[in-house]
Amino acid sequence: MQPALAETTRVCAYDRPGSLVTTTVDDGKVSDSGRTEPARSDQVPMPRDPAEVVAELHELLDAAGEAGPYVLVGHSMGGPLQALFAATYPDETAGLVLVDAPMPELRDSVTPDQWELIAHPKLAPGTYPEEYIAESYSMDMLLDEVEAAGPLPSVPVAVLVRGREEPMPDPPPENADDYQALADSWPRAQAAFAASLPDAELTTVPGTTHHIQNQRPDAVVDAVDKVRNRAKG
Repeated sequence: MQPALAETTRVCAYDRPGSLVTTTVDDGKVSDSGRTEPARSDQVPMPRDPAEVVAELHELLDAAGEAGPYVLVGHSMGGPLQALFAATYPDETAGLVLVDAPMPELRDSVTPDQWELIAHPKLAPGTYPEEYIAESYSMDMLLDEVEAAGPLPSVPVAVLVRGREEPMPDPPPENADDYQALADSWPRAQAAFAASLPDAELTTVPGTTHHIQNQRPDAVVDAVDKVRNRAKG
């Protein structure tokens, strides 16, 4: 996806502290390493304050000499993080592409017990070295900060939604109905979020689950190109 976008525009990506990556960088070129490894950023205490994550990204772009305004692209939890960036730095935001991202409308559309199942995301034990400080967040803090930051700037927004349900292997029987309610609410909540914005386009990507950027990178590339063109127009 990144090399395809880089054919027509400047592309910047970074590793959040505590994340896992599947890419390698050689002579400035990003490629798939074929394995999952700890992120290249320094480790920091967890859980994190999302506002600090956004401030770090802003400082990183400034230190790298990357001048805005930017088209911000975020997958999953990266979506509300990029929305928080846009609300915090509206003059430096040209557009948003949110890839199957949980926005405040999702929290509002399910019960507290259902929401609690995904309210504290963190990497699964065993997917990273024992000594590695894996990233973790409070989704309540993140969405509270998104809502407190005020309205998003009037920029074009693309909202990409999974085309089919994300299967959960062997959900606990006592929570099976709650997980199903979350799965049912996920696309509806993103549609409601898109409908709340003056210049948002909702696209359901057929055949995809949560990781749209891996299954249909062309759909993400197309969405970024469209947002760039709408921002210029």
